[in-house]
Amino acid sequence: MKRYIFMIVVSCMSILLLLYGVWDAYQPRVGPIGNGPDDSVILKWFLLHILSPVCFLLTAIIGIYQLKKKK
Repeated sequence: MKRYIFMIVVSCMSILLLLYGVWDAYQPRVGPIGNGPDDSVILKWFLLHILSPVCFLLTAIIGIYQLKKKK
């Protein structure tokens, strides 16, 4: 049970860090940095990096469900 709770906590933290990264990418910058963020690159980066935490979250939820069902 502790393993599944740990997986849920880690996946939620990963998702929050990912959302912070996307938010930070759209913050205005000072100086000659360029024309701003490239939306297609940020979307690809977001979709690739969201797969792992979501899979861990689903695995943990299924594991807890099976553990409770077994008892």
